[in-house]
Amino acid sequence: MTSDQPTAIDVTADDNLTVRIHAGATPGTTVTTDRHRWDVFVLGVRAGEFDHFVAEP
Repeated sequence: MTSDQPTAIDVTADDNLTVRIHAGATPGTTVTTDRHRWDVFVLGVRAGEFDHFVAEP
């Protein structure tokens, strides 16, 4: 079953060094990175570096 609704994502930062990303669609699965890499990723998203991955309507 597919849905047009986005998956809920929770991002938490522990002790300002470790960032954990949890997707509601995959309970029990966590992606972990460090704060510097997360900040660089967010800057790339804001700059539009990943816009080509979005499907055209």
